Amino acid sequence: MALQKTLKLTNNFGTETIIENAYIKVGEVVFSKKISLATVLFKKTKEDDIPVKVERYGFESIVGENAKDAIAQGYDYLKTLPEFADAVDC
Repeated sequence: MALQKTLKLTNNFGTETIIENAYIKVGEVVFSKKISLATVLFKKTKEDDIPVKVERYGFESIVGENAKDAIAQGYDYLKTLPEFADAVDC
């Protein structure tokens, strides 16, 4: 599971780089009963070993017998954020 979208990066000097169809993957989730923390890797392509950007996102955990696994919950949360509104599953 992953997401794809156009990614606009700005370095410390103000230079912008556009990456078409960037590959966005939830690398890991530290899961607890209340709040979880997802580490999200932004890569140029799926095959790239080194991400161009890494972000962490906190979200409310859903626990219970019918709850999705932690990674799936991380993707579900990302899809609620405005910055991922145009992302597509890949």
